[in-house]
Amino acid sequence: MTETQPKPSAANKDLLWNRADVGTTPQPARDLLEKYSGIRPNRLIDHVREKLGIHLTPLYPSIVTHIKDDEKLLDLG
Repeated sequence: MTETQPKPSAANKDLLWNRADVGTTPQPARDLLEKYSGIRPNRLIDHVREKLGIHLTPLYPSIVTHIKDDEKLLDLG
């Protein structure tokens, strides 16, 4: 049985990107971001917060539309 996930919404406070307590990052995620992605440890939390806020940018609806149309997204950040 799978757990039902909340539907993405800027108003849903239960979703990770709407939480203010993103200050802790599990060690496996920290290892991946630091070692594989090259994120400096002192920039890790800011990097995660920036990525989690992508849905608030004006271009987000356009990005979603392009991805749904099977176009590619190259994330350089």
